[in-house]
Order: sequence, then structure tokens, then C-alpha cells
Amino acid sequence: MKKINIPIILNVAALIFIMATFYWGFEQLFMTKLVLIFFALVYLLFEIKKDYISRNKMLFIIFSVVSLIAIVISILADNNSLNRAINNTDYLIPLFTYVLIVIMYKELYTESG
Repeated sequence: MKKINIPIILNVAALIFIMATFYWGFEQLFMTKLVLIFFALVYLLFEIKKDYISRNKMLFIIFSVVSLIAIVISILADNNSLNRAINNTDYLIPLFTYVLIVIMYKELYTESG
């Protein structure tokens, strides 16, 4: 029997959720949603090619830093384009992204270590 790969299922579920948010509030954080979809697809690719990424952990770290910076910039750009102040909940998006990246890195570190 084949083992179920939970991180891949969670990545696909997160992608579906992000895509569903376009219907809930299309004009809110549009650029941020696009950036999150892009990075979620790349992290899904990282999960699929885990053996290559486990050998090149610096690639994962650099891409994680770039993704966090891009998410913060996209949140600022979205809020500036709508001429509104940043919501308190907007700060949670990079925080949750950082937590998910740390979990993925710990899983990567324990599997290859």
C-alpha cells in the first residue's frame, strides 16, 4: 500500500483555499494572493523534488527569504493601491507564511539529517 504524503496534500489544500479567496474578496489583497499562489506552487514543487532540495538546503533558505520579502512588499503595494491603512490581520499573512516555512525546513532537516 502506498504511503500518503501529507505535506503535498496540505500544499494542494492551501492552493485551493487561496484560489477560493478570490471569490470571497476579489479586490482585497489581489497582488498578495497572486504572489502566494506562485510561492505555494514552488513549495509544492519543492515537496515533490525533496531529495534535490535536501541536498541544496541553501536554495530553500534563499527562496524562503525571497518569498517572505515578496509577500511583505505585495501587502504594502496592495494597501497603497487601495489608499487604505494596513489591517491588523494583514500582518498575520507573513507570520503564518514564516511558520509554515519553518515547519517545512524542520521536516526537510530531519529527513535528510
